[in-house]
Amino acid sequence: MFSHLSRRTSISGSGTPWRDRIPTLVFPLTEERDRWFLWLPPLFGVGIATYFSLLTEPSWLTAMLPLLTAAALRWIYQERALVTLIVSLALIVAAGFLAAKIRTEFVRAPILSHPLKRAVVIGHVQRVEVRADQSKRLTLRVVKIDGITPTATPRRVRIRIRKGRQTISAGDTVQLVARLAPPPAIPRGYDFARAAYFQGLGGVGFAVSTPELVEPTKSLPLPMAFSIELQKLRQWIGRRIEHALPGEVGIMANALMTGERSGISQETNDLYRDAGIFHILSISGLHMAIMGGSVFIVLRFILAAMPPVALRFPIKKWAAASAAMATFAYLLISGGAHPTVRSFIMILIMFFAIMLDRPAIALRNVGLAALLILIVLPESLLNAGFQLSFAAVTSLVAAYEAHRARTQRRRRLGHVHSIDGTRHQWLRVCWLFITGTMATTVIAGLATAPFAAFHFHTSQQYAVLTNMLAIPVSNLLVMPAALAAFVVMPFGLEAWPLAVMGTGIELMSWSARQVTSMPGAVTAVPAFPVFGLQLMIAGGLWLCIWRQHWRWLGVPVAIIGIVAATGVEYPAALIGKNGELVALRDAQGQLAAAKARYGTYEYSRWLEADPRKPVQAWGRKPFRCDLEGCTGSIGKHLTALPRSPAALIDDCRRAAILILTFPKPQGCKTTATVFDYPLLRRHGTHALYIQPDATVRVETVEQFRGSRPWTLAARNAKRERPNQPNKHSTKPERQRIQPEIEGDGHPLYWFR
Repeated sequence: MFSHLSRRTSISGSGTPWRDRIPTLVFPLTEERDRWFLWLPPLFGVGIATYFSLLTEPSWLTAMLPLLTAAALRWIYQERALVTLIVSLALIVAAGFLAAKIRTEFVRAPILSHPLKRAVVIGHVQRVEVRADQSKRLTLRVVKIDGITPTATPRRVRIRIRKGRQTISAGDTVQLVARLAPPPAIPRGYDFARAAYFQGLGGVGFAVSTPELVEPTKSLPLPMAFSIELQKLRQWIGRRIEHALPGEVGIMANALMTGERSGISQETNDLYRDAGIFHILSISGLHMAIMGGSVFIVLRFILAAMPPVALRFPIKKWAAASAAMATFAYLLISGGAHPTVRSFIMILIMFFAIMLDRPAIALRNVGLAALLILIVLPESLLNAGFQLSFAAVTSLVAAYEAHRARTQRRRRLGHVHSIDGTRHQWLRVCWLFITGTMATTVIAGLATAPFAAFHFHTSQQYAVLTNMLAIPVSNLLVMPAALAAFVVMPFGLEAWPLAVMGTGIELMSWSARQVTSMPGAVTAVPAFPVFGLQLMIAGGLWLCIWRQHWRWLGVPVAIIGIVAATGVEYPAALIGKNGELVALRDAQGQLAAAKARYGTYEYSRWLEADPRKPVQAWGRKPFRCDLEGCTGSIGKHLTALPRSPAALIDDCRRAAILILTFPKPQGCKTTATVFDYPLLRRHGTHALYIQPDATVRVETVEQFRGSRPWTLAARNAKRERPNQPNKHSTKPERQRIQPEIEGDGHPLYWFR
């Protein structure tokens, strides 16, 4: 796109080269025009981010107009270098915007418009996930939901069934009665409703009856049948693993081999997250690289041991092609989750580079992989896994390229001397391994720290130490043993390599426990504005992409982003979406919630994003509670949470803020600000802020959620009763379904 700018030609018959017409500020960038391609993914991502930041869904004309305008301007001003450069940048941004719109329309599917108390669901089981408490989560391809028209029936739903129910496998057709609701919409951070939309999930819930097997009415489509057969294969592998490695070690081995992480306990997840090695539990670039790299090295070694073959054929390319196919097989067995697909594309490009006699590890390959992923899956840009993986890979490859250039420059000047002797060579190899592991951990840790703080609100102080202990174990013991287990499993010999793999997993868990037991191992980080993260990303990209001295301008930009991340205004009160859960900030600045029947999960997310974590959260001041309700203060405003008619009569007279779990009665004549059940259900969770003049400012989920395809259920709910009954129920029901951690993301209830 920018190639014509590199020609030293005259413009419009003038004898002045185009370089002389570009301002001095832009001219230095032309010296690195081979790096211009690396800005394509960031600029494409700006367009995607712009699309997802809108509060209303743009029309097709609105989505296409910027691209058409930029293309026309580029054609009109093609002889003006500076204008062409600016318009080309706008063209890339507009292309990202349009790509996000195309993807949104491509996956569009019906979403439940209201909660259903007792819905009879018939569907094909696409996936079975066994949770740590032995309950199961079924992903169903819906055939029919009673009471819902075919045009409004979701494509897929996710339903949890209790422990002890009958055995269900992928490919079964089941009928059950379930409580269903639209996927909950959560602002900022991890938006479960948006993620569910792009996965084709139109409802989530739990079963209230035992699932019954039924005969399918028609044959399954070929893609779905293939997916189900893969799920059966994954389940068979999982059973073999758990038979050889019982307990949680086997569950973790299954997660590393088949991608099935649902059985890992929350305690283990928290342990690995606090230790800074949570990425090991999710199949990502590290695992794909080890698997593909191991196949590449082994095959190349075997072929090199055959002189007739090695001397006549390109064995390196053969090994790369075989490793690419092996990596694809691992992708299929691992479930094909989005993080794994991203990693596969990155590894595949590197193997293709080897087959084309190009450097495998290059920042250009990383940029190409990011661009392909954003074109195919634009929603990945907002995923924590995408951000963490590409931040780590980009920083590491940029550091590797800078170190390689520096070494070559020193070698040309004669400052690098070779070390003779086998003993010294081994010492040098050991030294390079240790320093390389330390440098890799430090660089990747610094690059991913802003994203980890933004999404998970924690900072692991000793992550470098844990990674130095766990990564070599994973690279040299765990994943090679997993590869060996895959190879010998068809012959029933997987017990030996799995035993080695289990030993490696125990060593990683031991190192995580030792490090997290150290004082100050984990520091809580409060939620901060996305603007601060954007500045840190811009500064980091500027530092990594350019090679000349002006790349260091990215450092002050990143520092400004860090400073901007500290300017956060925290709410004085939070009110849950049904009024049951209410949290006020006490005199010490800590959130405290009145005891509620529901909302434990939601409250834990509030505390996670808060700057101060109380030791005992429930039932603390500033609430004063009795059997009839609770009272508290938001600034100087008396706040009441009545739970009985007697308390309501009194609170209507004296409270300044009234929070009700039911509709406001007509007899309640008050000048107070009232947050009743219909209002909260319509607008979602409310955040209240104290202004300098002591007044209260209110912000809601709906303000940040906007009117988008994944919020269709919320818009429909405004036109309908909060809980529209179906033919199986005549009583409204408050939605009790809690969202769960999904994939490699993390759900957050936060509004700033």
